[in-house]
Amino acid sequence: MRAPLRQSPYAEIQATFLVRTGGAFHSTLDVDRPSVRIASVTGAAYDLWLERNIRYAEIVRARSLDECLRVFEDQELDALAGLRPRLLSDVQQVPGTRILDGCFATVAQAIGTPKSNLVGVKVLQSVIDEIIRARLMESLINKYEVHGLSAVVPIAPRL
Repeated sequence: MRAPLRQSPYAEIQATFLVRTGGAFHSTLDVDRPSVRIASVTGAAYDLWLERNIRYAEIVRARSLDECLRVFEDQELDALAGLRPRLLSDVQQVPGTRILDGCFATVAQAIGTPKSNLVGVKVLQSVIDEIIRARLMESLINKYEVHGLSAVVPIAPRL
C-alpha cells in the first residue's frame, strides 16, 4: 500500500495545557520543570511533540482522552496536555482548573489521497486552495464559534 500524498493544511488545532487554578503556571513554557507531571494520550500528535521537546517534566501517558482526564484527576497531576477544543469541555468538568493561554504546538488538518490518484491530488489541492483563498474555514470557525481551531489564511502575493 502506498502512502497518501500530503496536501496543504486548511486549519490548525492548538495544543495546550489544562492546569490547576492558582498554580505556578502562567504560560505553556512554565510547564517543563523538574517534578512537574503532565498527563498525555499515548500516540497523539501533541504527545509526540511532548516526547521530543519536554526535557524536565515527567509525561504520564494514558490510552484515551477520557482515561487521560481520569489520570490527571486521580493522580493529581500538574498539567493535562490536549487539544484546546477538548480541553474547553474538560475545564468544565474539573473544578479548580483553567486552560493556559497560547499553545505549545499546533496540529495541522489536511486532506490526502493516494499519490497514484493524480486527478484526485489536483482536485483536492484546488479545493483546499479555494477554501483558503475564500477564507471559508475562517468564516465557519467564526460562525459556529469554534475555539482552539485556526484557519490557514492566504499568503499575500509578493510585490
